[in-house]
Amino acid sequence: NPDCNIPEGDYKINIYSDNLFPEIFNINLSEDMNIEIDCKWKSTVYFDDFTSLENWENQSDWFIEESVLKSQPDFLYPNTLANLLVSNFTLGTNQNYILNINQKYEIEWDNDNFIIFSSCNNFDNDTLLVQSGHDFEWHKLNIPFRHEDIERNINLNFYSDASLNYRGVYLDDLSIYKKPEFECDNSDMNQDGEINIIDVVAIVNLVLYGNGTSFENCIADHDYDQVINVIDIVSLLNIIFENN
Repeated sequence: NPDCNIPEGDYKINIYSDNLFPEIFNINLSEDMNIEIDCKWKSTVYFDDFTSLENWENQSDWFIEESVLKSQPDFLYPNTLANLLVSNFTLGTNQNYILNINQKYEIEWDNDNFIIFSSCNNFDNDTLLVQSGHDFEWHKLNIPFRHEDIERNINLNFYSDASLNYRGVYLDDLSIYKKPEFECDNSDMNQDGEINIIDVVAIVNLVLYGNGTSFENCIADHDYDQVINVIDIVSLLNIIFENN
């Protein structure tokens, strides 16, 4: 194996895949070290593909075009813009979360900003992300945060000063993940943040045809016997009936 020499210093480590709960942490490298991470499958508590703004209070000019959320309806954003979206949903307490966004942005350096923050009744704000500058190619971003003893909303805020105009902020989708207590959380097969008949169909397909991924098999296995069968289908149906 070739030698791999990394200079001493501070590093930010990101561990992620399509279905793992992303692990993001900082280290100070001053000597050889081993790092143990308890990796688990992601559990989606909220997903938005921006086909509508029904889950948000639209207090400004945020605009949807072809399932893309844009900071303004025009090609370039105007001066002295103040756009705020506040989620109609809240996130629970004593939990680590990851906010995942697929985005691109073009904003005046330092003077205009896109900010994501959590809040409780529009007070006690906790800033999760501040962006300015240019990165107008689609890319995904994972943002870790934690809620302690207060349920909070998610806020998307974009504002501009009195000079220059750019293309603004585009969001293709937004997800919020939590880390499961066990290997995975059952039921939400398509990870859209909802448990419904679509998930039942997905488990039925696993029972009939098999060939599920490790991620899918974990979510579908309600009785933890490592076999996907009619018992798991019935368990999921019971959860749906109880929730409704």
